Amino acid sequence: MTNRKAVNILLIMLCTFVSRSVFAQACKHTNFVSLSTSGEIIEGPTGILGGSTCVVTSVNALQFTTKIMRTVSETAGKALPDQLQPPSPITVSNSDAAAAAQGTAKPLVDNIRTPSKTLPLVATDPQALIDQAFQDLPATVQAEEVVLAAQQKQVRDAKASLVQEISTLKDIVANSDHILAGGPQNLIGYAQHAVAKFGQWTWPDIETTISDSNFLKQRLEALKLMKGWSTWDTGDNKQRYDDTVQRLDTLIKSAAAIAVGTDIYTAASQQNAVVQQWVRIINALVPEMFTASSDPVHCSALFNVSRNNTLKVVQMDNLPTLDLKPPTPITTDNWVIVRCSNPFSVSAGTVFSFLGDNEFGIVASKVTPTPSTGPATVNQFQVTSSSNVPILPVAIAHGRLWDVTGTDKILALHVSFGVAGHIRSGAQGGSNPEYLLGGSLSVFRTLFITGGPYWGTRVKLDGGFSTGDTVPTGVTAPPLQKSGTRGWALAVTFTKP
Repeated sequence: MTNRKAVNILLIMLCTFVSRSVFAQACKHTNFVSLSTSGEIIEGPTGILGGSTCVVTSVNALQFTTKIMRTVSETAGKALPDQLQPPSPITVSNSDAAAAAQGTAKPLVDNIRTPSKTLPLVATDPQALIDQAFQDLPATVQAEEVVLAAQQKQVRDAKASLVQEISTLKDIVANSDHILAGGPQNLIGYAQHAVAKFGQWTWPDIETTISDSNFLKQRLEALKLMKGWSTWDTGDNKQRYDDTVQRLDTLIKSAAAIAVGTDIYTAASQQNAVVQQWVRIINALVPEMFTASSDPVHCSALFNVSRNNTLKVVQMDNLPTLDLKPPTPITTDNWVIVRCSNPFSVSAGTVFSFLGDNEFGIVASKVTPTPSTGPATVNQFQVTSSSNVPILPVAIAHGRLWDVTGTDKILALHVSFGVAGHIRSGAQGGSNPEYLLGGSLSVFRTLFITGGPYWGTRVKLDGGFSTGDTVPTGVTAPPLQKSGTRGWALAVTFTKP
């Protein structure tokens, strides 16, 4: 039971390692690329275990909304575009809601307005009754004129302030690249200091002015229904009445010209909405926003597939919104291509085996002379060729595991398997393949240095013979035995870059 529990724990740990290493990769490598470049090719960190990289660039976050989009194409499959949407630009509102969102409009001249009063009628003469009903109307109209004059000034001041604020924002945005040369924090501080001086914009309560003025006009019209009107509406009375009516008509017309819903109000509300949106954007700026990064580009070509990830930059220039125009889109196609190349490669070169190798033959050897025979020779089994480090041709297949130095292809680690050719004559047992399994370090993916266990075949004298033994009569070749053996080897091979 204990062993089974231990196995389960090991399986869980293995699954966690694989999921973190392969399926849950964030940006393992970062490549900084200028926004002004075009068509630059970056080699992705492709290995048989996968890898990921991000492309990063510096942007002007004040003026531009930036999004890096990606399209994927494979050599052995249908193109797979990422379904990304362009960034949301600054919008220009054409409704009153944008201005209303800034706060309820409040009149600045409430203390000037005096409530309309109707004096009690105590006279009994018809003309005296009309005099009493009319006498406060010119003064009330004058009070409304004072209120309207203050409201018109408020409108003029608001329009002037908006024009000045928009002009200030235009100067900041138009010069933002120059200010940004001193660093993101320099631009942020400059812009936030400028907008801190912006005031709160409100629209005067014109509707109340129009309502009160229409009520006064109804009171003037009601006088015509009173008894004795035709007699009263003569001479100075007629002149005063007509002047009051004319002043009131002019007041109503002037108030209606700046009421909610008019062109003046709509233009001002749009300008205010844009200014407030820019203020919110500026106050929310942080240095990190001045760097745009692509989503992680994952390279996991497990099935001998090469993949090109084409990145494009979509920017929205928000400067035109200060003139109540839509943002201008700017697109840079084929900005960067992240190439996830095939992680498998083949190289050829030389392997240095640390398995000593000998060749055997029959050699006529001098023997110690005797008084009866004199100098003589005898055929013996001898080593005719020997090498402590045989050098053999080898071909090696590599699977790239990891780019040691990122995506610049300088150094990478591989798992490798090679086959060497050990060429021997038939008299020496014939040729045999030998095998190398190990790890490789590549330089620019061109030079491979591979080391690891090595399996080879070696020959030795058979039949119980040893070197130096005399060759029996009738034996014309050394009896050899071929056997496999294991050791270590080091290979240096090359491939095309």
